[in-house]
Amino acid sequence: MTDIFDSLLVLLPLVAIGHAAYRAFLNPRDVTGIFRRGFLAGGVVLLLLSLVGVVRIFGNGFSADSETLDVAVKAGLGMLIAALICAIVENKQSQHQR
Repeated sequence: MTDIFDSLLVLLPLVAIGHAAYRAFLNPRDVTGIFRRGFLAGGVVLLLLSLVGVVRIFGNGFSADSETLDVAVKAGLGMLIAALICAIVENKQSQHQR
C-alpha cells in the first residue's frame, strides 16, 4: 500500500499542472487565474497528504518513505509560492487594465 501512496504524492503535482495547462489552452485570457487556482489546490492537497503520511492517521497503509515526504513538502511549498506569484501577476495585470 505504501507504493500507491508514494505514487499519489508523485502524480498529484503532475495532474494539477496538466489540468491547468489544458484549461489555459481552452481559455487563454485567464491563464494566470487558472494556474493560480491549480497551484493553490495542488499545493494544499500535497501538504495535507504529506501530513497524513507523517502522522500516520490512517495506519501504515498511508505512510511513505521520509525522502518521499520531504520532496512532497518541498513541492507543496513550491506550488504555494507559484500560486502567490501568479496572484501577484494577476493583480498587476488587473491594475494595468484600469
